[in-house]
Amino acid sequence: MDNKELVLEVEATEEEMEAVCEFVDELLDGVDCFMEARTKLDMAVEEIFVNIASYAYGSKVGKAVIRGSISPEPPYTVTLVFEDSGKAFNPLEQEASNFTPAIRRRTVGGLGIFLARSMADEISYERRQEKNILTIKKDMVKA
Repeated sequence: MDNKELVLEVEATEEEMEAVCEFVDELLDGVDCFMEARTKLDMAVEEIFVNIASYAYGSKVGKAVIRGSISPEPPYTVTLVFEDSGKAFNPLEQEASNFTPAIRRRTVGGLGIFLARSMADEISYERRQEKNILTIKKDMVKA
């Protein structure tokens, strides 16, 4: 298997979530991976993209670029790089949600990035050339 690389550019809106899912499907086409690893990757992708769509551009609509690659040999590591030109925001600096208070007293936010962090094997953020760049990696032959 050759190293596979794909790029998707879409409007950063929740309506584009289906296109993002299809992009991940295309990237993983022909790769024998554990269903649990695939589910974790899908959950992380959804959380990250929905956060970009919901918060990066405020009330305006901007673009999101996703670059995907997968290594040619097991453990078939998937690397997804999410880029947007929205306001600077490092989600990895945010405190995780407090899960101990009753649901009515919890503060809003933090759960999505907590889920993405727990679903990916690696996650990193950088701000470069006025862009937010969030990278996740997931090995597809382990849970």
